Amino acid sequence: WQLVAPTTATAEQVVLAVTPGVPVARPTDPPVAQEPVVTQQVMYISGAVVSPGVYAFDGQQDVRIVDLVLQAGGLRADADAAAINLAAAIGDAAHVHIPVRGNQPVSDTASAPAAAQAQTINVNRASVDELSQLPGVGPALAQRIIDFREQHGPFTTLDDLDAVSGVGPSLLAKLEAYVAFH
Repeated sequence: WQLVAPTTATAEQVVLAVTPGVPVARPTDPPVAQEPVVTQQVMYISGAVVSPGVYAFDGQQDVRIVDLVLQAGGLRADADAAAINLAAAIGDAAHVHIPVRGNQPVSDTASAPAAAQAQTINVNRASVDELSQLPGVGPALAQRIIDFREQHGPFTTLDDLDAVSGVGPSLLAKLEAYVAFH
């Protein structure tokens, strides 16, 4: 395909009033296009997937666990797909673990809601209800975490949580896969 200008086209005369020091845009200049802001979300997937690892999603607003699984090459044959909600939405810095069939952990995480198992909870933004979804964290401890956060500022590492009354090494080990700090 070719676009050919008509041979009868005439040039138009344009008169511009110019003020010294002020840039002038010519009428024939195309409008300046602004580059769209692309947000990147980075997530980690482990367990029974073909290629566990860290994956980035550029510009995608609503990332689901199924999207992350597909990026990781899909589920392995021994994956327990029923143990995780593949339709759950996940956000930046999430860690999703796909368990192996018959290899369920025997701990407080077995009684944690599926949302807590499927994604991380940002301890610097979470409410009492959200923190209470974490394994081993009840409403009273969740409130102490929030009170500590408000008095001392945001947590930056898992070890920072150890300063909260009621949090110790065994609870930190349970929380490691379920908490985020950014």
